[in-house]
Amino acid sequence: LVGRGGVVVVASGNDGADACNYSPASAADAITVGATDINDKAASYSNAGSCVDILAPGTEITSTWIGSSTATQVLSGTSMATPHVAGVAAQYMRRLGPNPTAIVDAMKSDAVSNTIDDSSFGAGRNNPNLFIQADAQAQTAPPSPAPDPPPLTVYVRITPDANPVQVSWTLSKLDGDLVASGSLSMANAPLVERLWSVSLETKYASSQQYRFVISDSGSNGICCTFGPGYYELELDGTVLKSGGQYGASETTDFTVVQPAAPPGGGGGGSGSPPSPPPPSEPPKLSDVISRTNLIIACSVGGGALLLGVMVLLGRRFARSRRIRLARDESRTALSPKRERSHAGTTPMAHPV
Repeated sequence: LVGRGGVVVVASGNDGADACNYSPASAADAITVGATDINDKAASYSNAGSCVDILAPGTEITSTWIGSSTATQVLSGTSMATPHVAGVAAQYMRRLGPNPTAIVDAMKSDAVSNTIDDSSFGAGRNNPNLFIQADAQAQTAPPSPAPDPPPLTVYVRITPDANPVQVSWTLSKLDGDLVASGSLSMANAPLVERLWSVSLETKYASSQQYRFVISDSGSNGICCTFGPGYYELELDGTVLKSGGQYGASETTDFTVVQPAAPPGGGGGGSGSPPSPPPPSEPPKLSDVISRTNLIIACSVGGGALLLGVMVLLGRRFARSRRIRLARDESRTALSPKRERSHAGTTPMAHPV
């Protein structure tokens, strides 16, 4: 597993003894985790010694529990410390890739040393004195930019007098860029309204000035020498200017101001809040195990090996899955960190 890029994180065990006499704590390629308490003391129950790689909080940890999707339980044990380290290992894996050696080296290098006091009930529980730290260089995806707000619409309504061919208009940004324009011809019947609509693309937290100019080549407007002509400039339901008696031309300046994006990433185009994504199904265990970028947190208890599987899925961890394997099978899968001092069966750690 480690040879394929997997990172295996295991509990040292809960007998207050030498972790090298326990499996899988003695596995050479595993990251073996001891437990501390809230006062930065080594837990008296935690197995310790040269086979332990790092320490993490394991006493009175609020954990998920059986019974319902919201059930919790306060638990103590090296099985509670192990997931902390597995989560940090996942951070390193995201940055360093599936490289178990580099991940272990970086984790130990970044750990805080010599800050955990020994247990009052057993010497040597803080060996090694390395306390897990989150990856300070963990890469987090930048927040997604808010989508642009829905466009605004400018409406230009013109009811010409008897000389429609004389009438034209332009809409420009105040910096000079032309946005839209229109004109009338003899084909436009007098006193019949003509409507144009112009879409203005905007961005959140922005401001843009515009200039609307309506012109009459006869310099007599559209009212009232040759009939009661009329025009109207409207922005999304608000009339900005109206009239008809303007001589050669009339200019209207206006500013479109967009506020900052609303919380949650913006307007989504229609002004309504974006729909939450559908709940995703947790991965099947068979799919999880088939991945090479795998982090396994193990603890000994109740005569079996409990594996909590954590896998990086995109920017977050998949929900952990638990499977039980016989201890005899685990011995064949995990090699010892050192030769055992004597033959015999492996002692069982207390279940968490």
